[in-house]
Amino acid sequence: TGGDGITDDHCGFGGAWITSVAGHPSSMTVSEATPAINIQPAASTVTSPSTVPSNGTAVQAVTFTPTITQQPASLSVKTGSSASFAVALSNDAGAAYQWFRNGVAIPGAKEKSFTIVSARATDAGFYSVSVANSGGKTESAKVALEVITADTPQTKTIHVSTAGSDVSGTGTSQLPFATIQKGLDAAASGETVSVSGGTYKTKQLDFAKKGIRLVAPDGVNRTFVDLGKEMIATISKPAAGEILIQGFTFLNAYRDNPNDWGAATLLDLGDTSAIVDSCVFRDNAADGTFRSGTSSAFLIYASGGDAVVRNCFIYGNRLKSGDNAAAAAIFSGHFKRIENCTVADNALDALMTNWWFFIVKSILRVYHTDASTSVVNCISWNNQISAIGARTERYPRQTVIEVPSSSYSIFESAMTGSGNLVKDPLFNNVPAADYSLKQGSPARNSGDPSSTKNADGSRADMGARLMQLGTR
Repeated sequence: TGGDGITDDHCGFGGAWITSVAGHPSSMTVSEATPAINIQPAASTVTSPSTVPSNGTAVQAVTFTPTITQQPASLSVKTGSSASFAVALSNDAGAAYQWFRNGVAIPGAKEKSFTIVSARATDAGFYSVSVANSGGKTESAKVALEVITADTPQTKTIHVSTAGSDVSGTGTSQLPFATIQKGLDAAASGETVSVSGGTYKTKQLDFAKKGIRLVAPDGVNRTFVDLGKEMIATISKPAAGEILIQGFTFLNAYRDNPNDWGAATLLDLGDTSAIVDSCVFRDNAADGTFRSGTSSAFLIYASGGDAVVRNCFIYGNRLKSGDNAAAAAIFSGHFKRIENCTVADNALDALMTNWWFFIVKSILRVYHTDASTSVVNCISWNNQISAIGARTERYPRQTVIEVPSSSYSIFESAMTGSGNLVKDPLFNNVPAADYSLKQGSPARNSGDPSSTKNADGSRADMGARLMQLGTR
């Protein structure tokens, strides 16, 4: 309106805002304006193409990203039955569909619905659909298809996989859960939670007073539990069923106890008969940080019962107790048996700022257990046991600390018992965390003669029987 400049007037046209050119109220052709005007529609605000005006004005139109108003639903069908998934959109004009099974595109599945005419066990899995138009692409929720076969096992095993889902999974081998805790929550006493290989980042595991077998069939080289600076678990005595933890590598656990009493414990087996078998504990830490108190630090603690730890590698962990505790230990409490474990290159420290403090630089800092605990076929080597601070004990403690009953094991200092040695076990490659034994190792064929023989039929070795664990 007057002048040759551009006015502040704007008009909405088909959802795109266009700045008018003064002196040309009836023309929207960009080329007529001097200087040129950059006409841009507001992003993703037009739901359909705009009609081009009769004067020839070109208006760029955009569409919304597809909006799913009805998600597909999970299904459970018998073998031979049909299974159909469908999705609904708020506006399906121009929409293109692609269905997926376990993240892989299904050839030819390009409609708003997808049907399996006769389902087989191999069709089980997680299904989803991708919907796209000129405005973008949207993924549906992943939903589960369970195919029930005649040989579906009746004894329940809960399955967990990094490819699973806690939302649509059912815990079957076909439709596993995604997290270990979801598996533990779903399991009842007497049942097994089977965890496939992968890395699982989790908070403290809760067995909820249930006797559950938590197993990793793929083993320590493929199944990692990253605690993200939380403790591993506190286990209470179950009303029924056994507790088994088998085949995992536990790492990055942390526990701090700032209180005068008690302990920073990473795995508390409580008053149970839990079995910890064929596991790795590495790069974990516990701090009893209360000064002038009795705060201890333990990797594995058992207050009673008949807990067993066997065939485990324990290396690269750091445990630090507070003043007056004299207890930074790998094992503490009452165990029935600690067998074929390799405990190496751990740091066990204690504060020395309070005059009550007393530390014994010996294997007792690794096995801080009572006399009824049986340690057999174990290797404890190169664990750094030290005191932090400058003060010394004024009144040395006179109480005799109980020692475990040990035999056929290698220690860093002399221990009474049959077959015990104080010799370098000759690990293959410590920097690469390969704690297997070299040829000529004194630990080879030196285990308890009554123990299970090696695979080649020879006398049992000392130490854990797993092989290379991978770099730290």
